[in-house]
Amino acid sequence: MAVPRNGWVPLIKELARVTKPGGYLELHELSGRMFFYNQAKPNESKEVSASDGAMGRISQHIRDMSEKRGVDGLAGEHLAEYCAAAGLQDVTVKTGSCPIGWNGPIGKLYWSDLRGVFVGLMPFMTAAMGISQEDYEHLVDAAGDDAATNFIYMNITAVTAR
Repeated sequence: MAVPRNGWVPLIKELARVTKPGGYLELHELSGRMFFYNQAKPNESKEVSASDGAMGRISQHIRDMSEKRGVDGLAGEHLAEYCAAAGLQDVTVKTGSCPIGWNGPIGKLYWSDLRGVFVGLMPFMTAAMGISQEDYEHLVDAAGDDAATNFIYMNITAVTAR
């Protein structure tokens, strides 16, 4: 969420340079996309959009702010490409889903982490959204409710390469 789009390949090259010869890098990154889990048809999940309640509104603003700063908000989806561009070999990709506020302790823990990110972004978000701190805090709380009620999740990508 903080690496500029044009900084990924140089960063990966530097990580590879300081890795033991023949060693592997393992990188983990979230995608900036959120999805509704469809319990009836798990393979047909729908992406959360800006019009999909508080969570959609917040996530869209974060992606917009990231884009303005040149940050790849979908870096998790591009890690393998960045590794290949950095000259790494034997690139493997695994993707998993992180429930937000549902599915037991892991979902609650992930919501706690994500809520911390949202709160940390408060000064930027209130300015970008043109709302008060109090309204933003209510929006964050509503986003947590949205996520738990509507089974929202994010994907995380793990890439290994040498």
